[in-house]
Amino acid sequence: MPYDGDPDHAIVERPWEYEIVSLCYHNDPGEWSASYIDMKLGRGDVVRRLRFLGPQDFAVEKGCFPQPTGGMRILDVSRRQLEGINLRVADFEATRGTVTCWAREVIDLDADSDSP
Repeated sequence: MPYDGDPDHAIVERPWEYEIVSLCYHNDPGEWSASYIDMKLGRGDVVRRLRFLGPQDFAVEKGCFPQPTGGMRILDVSRRQLEGINLRVADFEATRGTVTCWAREVIDLDADSDSP
């Protein structure tokens, strides 16, 4: 189901069902595009650790943070052809305390955890 005309990114199915367990912003003052946001999401026994590379317009709205993400969406905005931006973290429920940003890429930090 598209949001603002953009499809969901495949990294996490139904991210609005998760809680933000931890959130860390790493600033690289020498090269802003090397900055990143690490976000740990939890839903019961399921934990997802994501890294958003090259974040822009990062915001945590005043409100209920860090309660369940409510309307969190991770969207693939690559079709917009924005320079250095391929995804958006948005909120479709206008939940108070939302976390939003635009980023170049998102990676699953646990994707290679089974590799030797």
